[in-house]
Amino acid sequence: MKKILFFFAFFLGVHAVQAQASKAPLQDLSGVTTSIMSKLSAKLGLTEVQQPKLTTLVTNFLTQKEQILPLQDTNPTAYTKKLASMQHGLFGAFKRILQADQYTALEALKPPANDVTNVLSKLFY
Repeated sequence: MKKILFFFAFFLGVHAVQAQASKAPLQDLSGVTTSIMSKLSAKLGLTEVQQPKLTTLVTNFLTQKEQILPLQDTNPTAYTKKLASMQHGLFGAFKRILQADQYTALEALKPPANDVTNVLSKLFY
């Protein structure tokens, strides 16, 4: 009986950890924003004028994305539409702030697929 209870408790614990892991990436918006900006600054050579503007854009985008995440499970079509609209606005703003060569470099940073180990996936997927 103890083994059954132990197995059941273990199963619930693993399931809870997996559920939290799938939602966790956007819960620490400040840390995610810092990681994204660190990567963008290094790869794009951002100026001191560009950095705060992009930081605000990224923070706002991630906040909005977090608000629509529940749709991913309940209404995937609406989620996809809203995310595409938000990304269109984000990358349009990036295009206005970045130089042409920086924007081209940004496009080259897009991961080929949604990769949880690449923080930039949060912008592109």
